[in-house]
Amino acid sequence: MPIAITPYQPADKTALIDLSLAAWAPVFAQMAAAVPPFVYANFYPNGWEARQRTDLSAVLDNESGRVRVARLNGQTVGGWDTACIPKTAWGRSTYWPLPLHNSGVASAQH
Repeated sequence: MPIAITPYQPADKTALIDLSLAAWAPVFAQMAAAVPPFVYANFYPNGWEARQRTDLSAVLDNESGRVRVARLNGQTVGGWDTACIPKTAWGRSTYWPLPLHNSGVASAQH
């Protein structure tokens, strides 16, 4: 069955947060080991997981119209959002990394 790209629905929230935490865990582990502890603690005083959960929840709760979800066989397998930040005129893309290398997710969005 092909990958389906759909608009975000509130029922996707838990799956997207869980995917994000699982995907970013190795990155944050390496980062914690690479920087002085006081620097890491300044950015993540309650741990990176709490910050990731809070930040991603804010996007999903407040900017859901720009979020897309990737589904495979009806299961949520990833998502992303894009935005232009007016104050800076910078763009932002947030991807929830997918454990589906070579699965066709990237080509499904076109």
